[in-house]
Order: sequence, then structure tokens, then C-alpha cells
Amino acid sequence: MGQKKRSLDATDLNILAKLQKNARASFTEIGLVVGLSAPAVRDRIRQMESHGVISGYRVIVNQTLLGNPIRAILAVQVKREYGKWRVPDNAVTDMFRSMPEVLRYWSVTGDVDFIIEVAMPSMKRMEEFHRRLNTLGIFTTYIILEDSNDSAEPSGAFGRGSTPRAPG
Repeated sequence: MGQKKRSLDATDLNILAKLQKNARASFTEIGLVVGLSAPAVRDRIRQMESHGVISGYRVIVNQTLLGNPIRAILAVQVKREYGKWRVPDNAVTDMFRSMPEVLRYWSVTGDVDFIIEVAMPSMKRMEEFHRRLNTLGIFTTYIILEDSNDSAEPSGAFGRGSTPRAPG
């Protein structure tokens, strides 16, 4: 049997909005915003976790502090021969997984096959990365100038308090 569908009310949506801004917010902080007690907020969050609405708490890493100030999104179209990919799909994703510069990737529909997010220490490294990617096909690079996740308020993988939260 499938998971039971859980409908979200306005309070749940407000709780989710607060968690998206700051996954470390305490139940009390969230309760003040949404008008509930800390135990009521905890219960709603646990229900949303058990129903799969909340599947984990993501760490947002400041790549600049790690020595990778240049971030980009690349749209990749894999070369084709006779209507088939020249490189098998799994070989492409294996390649992305093996590249430390690749933070995330998505297989997508449309006029490109993949979207990848990368972080680099320098433009020279970006040029080297482009040379490696040339073997796959054609791509367009979009340098990230501003990121909505770069905020003053901390967010991250830890839930309220100092207890790490495991993805659901």
C-alpha cells in the first residue's frame, strides 16, 4: 500500500516556510511565528516527516569559504550518433559523480540532457573542467552571481538544538 496522503493547512505551510529559511530554528521560535506551542510545532513537524513531506534537512555549504568562489550552472547536451547518445546515460552520471567540482546534477527534459552545478577555485580550473566536458557534447555555462541560499541567517542539516537530523 502507498503512503497515506496528508493535506497541509496554512499553519503547516508557515512551519515549512520557517524551516526553509532556517532549518535550525527551535520549536519555540517557529511556534512564536505560527501561533502554536513548542510541543504542537514538534508534533506537526514529526507528522510531516513521517508522511514524507519533510524528507531531510540539507546542509548549505559556503563554497567560497572552502576555496571555491566560482560557481556555475551548466546545461549539457550529450553528443548523439544516429539518434542515440554517443556516451551511455549511466556513463555520463558516473562521470559527474567522479568529478569533485560537480556539486549536483539533474537529468532533464527539453533541449539539453543534464543540468549540473559546479564550484571551482579559479577560472583556470573552470577552463580545465570545460575541456573535460567537451568530450560529452555541447554545453552552456552560467556563472552564478548571486545565490538565494547565501543569507545571513544560518541554515543547515541540523534540526533544532545541536542534534544532527538524519534524512528521512
